[in-house]
Amino acid sequence: MEAIFIFGTGQAIFFSLLLLRKRNISISDKILATWLFLIGLHLLSAYSAFHELHYHYPILITLFAPYPLLHGPMLWLYVKSLVRRQRKLRVVDTLHFLPYLAGLAVFWPVVGMDRPSVETFLETITTSTPWPFLLLGNAVQISGFIYAAWILLIVNRHQHRMPEEFSFEEGISLAWLRYLAIGLAAIWVVVFISILVEERLGLSMPLGSDYFIYTAVTIFVFLLGFNGIRQGNIFTSSEKDEQELPASDGPRYQRSGLKPGLAEQYYQGLLDYMEKEQPFLDSRLSLNQLAEAMGISPNHLSQVINEQAGQNFYQFVNSYRIETFRQKAADPVNSHLTLLAIALDCGFNSKSSFNNIFKKITGETPSEYIAKVS
Repeated sequence: MEAIFIFGTGQAIFFSLLLLRKRNISISDKILATWLFLIGLHLLSAYSAFHELHYHYPILITLFAPYPLLHGPMLWLYVKSLVRRQRKLRVVDTLHFLPYLAGLAVFWPVVGMDRPSVETFLETITTSTPWPFLLLGNAVQISGFIYAAWILLIVNRHQHRMPEEFSFEEGISLAWLRYLAIGLAAIWVVVFISILVEERLGLSMPLGSDYFIYTAVTIFVFLLGFNGIRQGNIFTSSEKDEQELPASDGPRYQRSGLKPGLAEQYYQGLLDYMEKEQPFLDSRLSLNQLAEAMGISPNHLSQVINEQAGQNFYQFVNSYRIETFRQKAADPVNSHLTLLAIALDCGFNSKSSFNNIFKKITGETPSEYIAKVS
């Protein structure tokens, strides 16, 4: 057990420091670094409890007994900071931490007690469980599942919205957070089962429940830190805050107010702009950037692309990149270039994305296309 506590604490703090040293550190990185540091403290508190230090320093009980109430809000805050364009935290976000503050108040009486009093206090809340502690315990168990479900909803909505707002996939996909949310819920399942088996049924789990719980937490920390370091900013600093695009389910753009004649005018202006300025050569072109360059709202631009071109933003932009690739690949001047070099020159930002997009839109791989036209 000691090895798990030490290793888990060490890697949590290690990943936290790595995040703080990232180039162009974002608010999301700072939130994740803070959370990993808090997880490290949580594991350290478990280590101190393993050696019964909380009897000598009862303030550790006050600080860390309600600590599980921090993890759901911290993951939620991290995910929201990734999918929001605005860079600052909102005052309303702090409301998610009120349950933890309530937990501090519930455990505050233990501060300053001597060891016999602490032992009596802990025995009382374990055997009779006064209602504040019962309420707090239920909140701890429920919060993990609520936040895991909430985060899955946010991530799924973001993944569904990506093709409407971005012309690329690298660095903006949050699919890995789905597994983290499921992992968070899985940890709470282990906690719930251990409580059921040991406290309700009076049975003992092999190796003890703490072994399974903190092993799962240590694995969770590694996956969180590893993927968090690789996660980049989704929105650029130049993008302004805009109203969210309409959800793709249900009637779309029913409140947009965009007249058919103006929509056709916007669409013709879009086609002209794409031909003359070739903004698709920017590998990280977004709907907001294109809308700002054209002087129209992102909602109206999205509506024009969807209704006039019959495509989403991702398909629309990449169809231009593919057509440009075809033209350049057929030009003898470029015969000395590899397919990847031509693709990068057309706005694709990696070999994998080029192959995937080409196959997705044309139904064949780049190599198959070249072999067919050669």
